[in-house]
Amino acid sequence: MTFRNAIIDGVGGRQITANDPSGNPVELFQPTRAEARFDAAH
Repeated sequence: MTFRNAIIDGVGGRQITANDPSGNPVELFQPTRAEARFDAAH
């Protein structure tokens, strides 16, 4: 996997974009605030 950019630290978390084996972009997001987490809405 190759990365398209450096890690970006934002208010809600950290993000980076990578290429999958076929060259499609995949965004990876790590939330750092509870309200940015997917399970917080449930």
